[in-house]
Amino acid sequence: MSTARAQDAVDAPRPAEFSRGSGAMVYALALFATRRPAHFWVGLSGLVAFPIYILARIVTNLLEWGVHTYGQ
Repeated sequence: MSTARAQDAVDAPRPAEFSRGSGAMVYALALFATRRPAHFWVGLSGLVAFPIYILARIVTNLLEWGVHTYGQ
């Protein structure tokens, strides 16, 4: 994050060590988190919330099926 914040100019070239490989992906994520923090945190919370939502829907449907099949 400190490397991403160190670049004042938006169009500045990235450092050579972040040009290829996993370093480039990490650098891009750091730039995104620095320049658009709201988008980053909403997206990150969505990655956590969506599986919880799907799991809740599955559990609800299984309970509904069980009540329908085996009675109350």
